[in-house]
Amino acid sequence: QMDNLFNESYQVLEKNTKLTPQIILMEKFYKIIANMAHYSSTYQDAITGKKTEVDFLNGYIIKSGKKYSIPTPQNEAILKQFEEMYEQ
Repeated sequence: QMDNLFNESYQVLEKNTKLTPQIILMEKFYKIIANMAHYSSTYQDAITGKKTEVDFLNGYIIKSGKKYSIPTPQNEAILKQFEEMYEQ
């Protein structure tokens, strides 16, 4: 699921931003998260009932995907799942 979210987001963002090649970004991403010893701020916000940035971030990818006719089913699914779980 992480790969799919990453791929969708990259496809959308590269339409209006010059990005580092996808494979390099993905390798850096997984290297960074491999040794994380804490929970993300999004998770911390969600479990404490605070508003998170999920709607903004994934919503941006979804809206931009529609603008460029790029399907974003993984972003849509994760946003829906998150909204159901945490009732933003």
